[in-house]
Amino acid sequence: MPDTSGALLLRVTDQRVGLVRPLDGTPVWEVPRAWVVQVERRPRTQLMARFRLHYADGSWLAFLTMRRRTIERFRSLIG
Repeated sequence: MPDTSGALLLRVTDQRVGLVRPLDGTPVWEVPRAWVVQVERRPRTQLMARFRLHYADGSWLAFLTMRRRTIERFRSLIG
């Protein structure tokens, strides 16, 4: 994962899952969509909803979002 300061947007296409800069859409990080095997909603922090992306190799990354609906929609896209 890249070092970041500030918010990034999660982009999901039919081929890739990645993070982009919100103002210009510049890709910061991405992986093939087939590598993501599960989206797991985690206990909520005070203001943010947390989730993990689990990968086929057993690794995972944690993310935060302002909306729980974002996690549910992402989960429905990944399966």
